[in-house]
Amino acid sequence: MVSKNTDIYTILAEKHGLHKSVVSMICNHPFIFASRHISNPDDEKSLMFAYLFKVRLKRRFKGNKRKLYDEQKERRDSNKELCNKSI
Repeated sequence: MVSKNTDIYTILAEKHGLHKSVVSMICNHPFIFASRHISNPDDEKSLMFAYLFKVRLKRRFKGNKRKLYDEQKERRDSNKELCNKSI
């Protein structure tokens, strides 16, 4: 059994004979890729995490992801300004 304080990257690195930073990059790469993919307003493709789940763009964003994203950002910014003024 693995103790709670043991780093999973260290365990995997020892098991597979790789450097800890390589194991860390391998484990984190899908999530780094996903964050870039999701934050790109021009990209509307679905994103599949192997053996985990699939992330899809909501129907209301299909075809105009950038427009709705910009509108929501403007609303958020204006709401922040209203909250700051009321304080």
